[in-house]
Amino acid sequence: MSSVFVRKPIYFFEGNNRQEAVESLRDYFARFRGSWFERLVDREEPDSITARDIVAVSTLSVDIPPGTAIWLLGEGKEQVTARLKRIPPERAIWDQDADLSKGGDAWELWDLVQQNAWPSDGGATGMGTTKTSKLLAAKRPNLVPIHDD
Repeated sequence: MSSVFVRKPIYFFEGNNRQEAVESLRDYFARFRGSWFERLVDREEPDSITARDIVAVSTLSVDIPPGTAIWLLGEGKEQVTARLKRIPPERAIWDQDADLSKGGDAWELWDLVQQNAWPSDGGATGMGTTKTSKLLAAKRPNLVPIHDD
């Protein structure tokens, strides 16, 4: 099923379109796989990327490449967990102390996830902006916006 918007989201905030907004949300949760993302994300492990998180991301029409998944669940797990622990789960992009600058914890986590895979041969990981943002949004939803066309 296509995930193309029939109407631009701003439509539901204009005029008297409340009922249509409610119906559209009900339809989304009844028919679209992406509605399962929040339910599948592993909230029990806020500081680790788990297999559940990788499955959750797949509901958003992308797959984490096998080499990256193996690295995240294996040799990279400790590095990613250490980085996530330095970023509180409740941290939000609009917080005054949310450091998104180059060299900050969130930036380094992004680079770590985007640039590593198994085997560690320095080849392409297949983790572009969309996949990386969806995976990190699973762990820090208020801090990392999802980038997708």
